[in-house]
Amino acid sequence: MAEKYLNLTGARELVNGMRRKERLVSNKTWVGDAVPWETIVMDNSGLNYSAGASWGVTPRKSVVIGSGVAKCWEVIVITGANTAKLAFYEYLNVRRTVETMQANSVYVARVYGLGVSTVNGTTYGKTAYIEFVRLGDRP
Repeated sequence: MAEKYLNLTGARELVNGMRRKERLVSNKTWVGDAVPWETIVMDNSGLNYSAGASWGVTPRKSVVIGSGVAKCWEVIVITGANTAKLAFYEYLNVRRTVETMQANSVYVARVYGLGVSTVNGTTYGKTAYIEFVRLGDRP
């Protein structure tokens, strides 16, 4: 009965979600191979960057285009002395609740992916929605 609702990939995702991991990345402008069963902590409080700089997250492609896989990522972002933006790759359309993150702040960005689309023979995610929640000033 369960196989009607959850395929093998979905079952693996469920199990991995139960053992959520954290990946700490300090003073880097890009994180690759992001998977839904980890929380990425992007601490750029000590990074020297210009105001409005764009930082990127690239999710694992097999998750983006896979079926039966939860498409939700969580990124905790700690900004430094200037404002910054968060880009999320592998999706054709990205919508955000906040365009620019404030300086010296802590945010939780939850990214939800929806649909797939093929352009010139390459498959991408169709739309990603990024919900930002400002937790407050950085410690």
